[in-house]
Amino acid sequence: MNYFDFNFRPFYLRDLDRVGKFLLNQPLDYPHYSDWVLKTLGELEEGYKQAVLALSDSVLVGNVIYQPHKTLPGFCELKNARVHLSLQRRFFLGFMIKQIEIFSQEKGDRAVICDVRSSRKELISLLSHLGFIPLVKVPLYDEVKEDLVLVKPLRAFDEQNFLSRVRGKILESAF
Repeated sequence: MNYFDFNFRPFYLRDLDRVGKFLLNQPLDYPHYSDWVLKTLGELEEGYKQAVLALSDSVLVGNVIYQPHKTLPGFCELKNARVHLSLQRRFFLGFMIKQIEIFSQEKGDRAVICDVRSSRKELISLLSHLGFIPLVKVPLYDEVKEDLVLVKPLRAFDEQNFLSRVRGKILESAF
């Protein structure tokens, strides 16, 4: 029998260094990623950004970082989601995202929003399975690579009006 020890919990300040190292080891080809990591560590330290962490035998193996959306009040924005390559496809990411949905709902947020590179088909499939609705494809981080913005409402809504308003806000701030 194979032994395993997995623990999911919120980010604590004592996690700052290991989160930084974990993020820097998985850049996924985003421009200025290391600058983003430094800024994110500062915002985690300040409490603006928060995270759910996955650990195995006290080793960080996954994270989802989230924050209030800057231009959509009442929206939680997923900013970064990573699971160690050897542990992918075990639903760690889905579990962590569901926890963030629960936190966001309790806080009174209306929706969770995120973006993902259009080429990341498995991640898009997982997000769709979790109830995220594809909203718009747009280059958010550079002019070459296309990103897909997805949203998951956390309460009842007028779908057409809600989605078109959110789509408009995203397109206003696109690259």
